[in-house]
Amino acid sequence: MTIFTVGEKFEVELGPVAHGGHVVARHEGRVIFVRHGIPGEIVIVEVTGVSKNFARGDVIEVLVPSEHRVEPPCRFAKECGGCDFQHIDVAQQRNMKKAVIIEQFARLAKRDVEVEVIDLGQHTGWRTRMRYAVDGEGHVGLRGAKSHDVVRLDKCVIAHESIQPPRGNFSHTSEIEMAISSEGEVRGFRDGRLDDDLSNGSSSITEMVHGTRFNIDPKGFWQVHPRAASMFVNTLLEFAQMKPGDHVLDLYGGAGLFAAFALEEVGPGGRVELVDSTATSVRDAARNFPALKAHVGEVLRVLRSLKRADVILLDPPRTGAGRPVLEQIAKLKPRRVVYVACDPASLARDVATFAELGYELAELRAFDAFPMTHHVEQIAAFTLA
Repeated sequence: MTIFTVGEKFEVELGPVAHGGHVVARHEGRVIFVRHGIPGEIVIVEVTGVSKNFARGDVIEVLVPSEHRVEPPCRFAKECGGCDFQHIDVAQQRNMKKAVIIEQFARLAKRDVEVEVIDLGQHTGWRTRMRYAVDGEGHVGLRGAKSHDVVRLDKCVIAHESIQPPRGNFSHTSEIEMAISSEGEVRGFRDGRLDDDLSNGSSSITEMVHGTRFNIDPKGFWQVHPRAASMFVNTLLEFAQMKPGDHVLDLYGGAGLFAAFALEEVGPGGRVELVDSTATSVRDAARNFPALKAHVGEVLRVLRSLKRADVILLDPPRTGAGRPVLEQIAKLKPRRVVYVACDPASLARDVATFAELGYELAELRAFDAFPMTHHVEQIAAFTLA
C-alpha cells in the first residue's frame, strides 16, 4: 500500500464530503481528506499531513471543476482557517452540510433521517463575535488552518463591518476579541481587558430578541449569526410544546435565551430552572429574569440534585451532552426534550444513546447559521417512547 509523504502531489477524483468539511478521496488504496475541493472534481492535491490510516491534503489545481465552484469572496480563503466553504456556491454549501448530517446519523445513530438545511440569509458580514490573533510583530489576523501561524488580515468577509480586524500595531497583545450587539454596541478586548479605543461603550451590551431585552456580558456566549437567536427560539417553542404550569429545565442555558421564552410559556404557575457552568452568564440570566431559578455549576452535578421536569431544553458544547447527562435526563422522565447541537456527529451519537434510554427522535431541523464554513446548527426534539 502506498505511503504518502508531506509535499507529495498527485491527481485524484474527489468523492463525498466528510464530517469536518473535508472531501474524501482515494489514491492507490489510501484515504486522503482534502480541503478546498467539491465532490466530483478532478484535482491535483498536495499532501499536508500523514497519519497511520489516512492523509490530509489541499487542492492546489483544479483540472475539472464542479459547476458549484465559485471565486471565493475573500483573498485569504486558502490560507485562513476561518472559512473552508468559500469556493462553493451557498446553495451547494447547504447541500453538503445536509449530506454530512445524513451520513453521520446513518453511521453513528443507525437511522435514516430527512432534513433540510434552512438558509438564514446574510452569507457575508454576519459574524457578530470575532476572536483575532496577533502575531509577534503586532499585526492582527486569524490562525491558519490547523496551524498556530497568524494570517494577517485587513478584512474578514464573514465578520460584521463594525468588528473588522483593528488596524494599528498591537505589540504585547496575543488576542483581540470583538463583539457587536443587535443594538449596534461594540466592545473590544485586548487579552481579556476592555479597550476603550476598540469600543463605543463599557460594561454590558444589549441583545433584543422578539422584543425581549437581554443585558449580557459581551464576552459571554451568544448566537453569532444575527438571525439565529430569533429563528432558534421559534423552533424551540414549536418543538418543546410547553404548557402553563410546566416545570422546565434549561441545561447549558447561558444567558437565558431559551429560558426567557420558556417563562412566558409556563406562566406564573410554572417553573423554569437554568443550569450553566459560566458564572457571568448565569448572573446575567438571573438579573434579567428574576422569575428564573438559576444554578451555577457543572450540568451533570446539578442534574443529579433535581427531582422532576416536564420539558428539558439543552444546548451543550460541541462535544455533545454525552451518556451520563442523558441518563440523568431520562431518570427525570420529561415528556419532551429539545436538543440544540452544533456538531452532527455529537448529536448523532447522543441520538443513539437516547434511544437506548427510551427517547425517540421526533423532529429534526438544521440551519445554515455559519455560512462559508462547514459548521451547521441542528435542533432535535425527543419524546418518551
